Amino acid sequence: MGSPSLIGRVDFHVHRRPDSGMTTRAAIEAFQSRGYLRIGFTDHFDPASMAERVRQTREEISKAEPNLTVYVGTEASVHTGWPRDALEEMRSTILDFCLLAPSHYPRSRDVPQFAQQSLESQASWILESFKESVLVDFADAVAHPFAYGQIPRLDEVLSLIEDRDLRSALRQAKRNAITIFLS
Repeated sequence: MGSPSLIGRVDFHVHRRPDSGMTTRAAIEAFQSRGYLRIGFTDHFDPASMAERVRQTREEISKAEPNLTVYVGTEASVHTGWPRDALEEMRSTILDFCLLAPSHYPRSRDVPQFAQQSLESQASWILESFKESVLVDFADAVAHPFAYGQIPRLDEVLSLIEDRDLRSALRQAKRNAITIFLS
């Protein structure tokens, strides 16, 4: 008999929102009550505040005395000029894992300008962002790489990505042992 399934018992994409009551303790208690074995906090990456937030989160985890394994990571947006070096340094020193999110750009305020580009240009940009993400050797996963819900005509844009190009990028992700979260 094989190992029991971890589906529905592990979540490494947990965002906390203390202003809405989703504190570290509340999240841990909620996941414990649902029978989870492991969770990973993935607040959005901000190089200026990350070290302090990680320290504080680990302290809050310790105080909560969880009955499940809790990891501290981050989710970083991939875009022109993103803080790759800072993320790599923190991934090697204080973070348990990191998720990359190429779909966090364009942000809502940038969508009108992005949508003015040709559909082919939009498709190319989306594919290139995904390819850049899977080339990051210190990343553990790419989160929702094609969830660009705010882009008008998204289905048309995504249909312009060639299967061979997507397969090539997925092979690169496999070579780098990068998981893809399709949420």
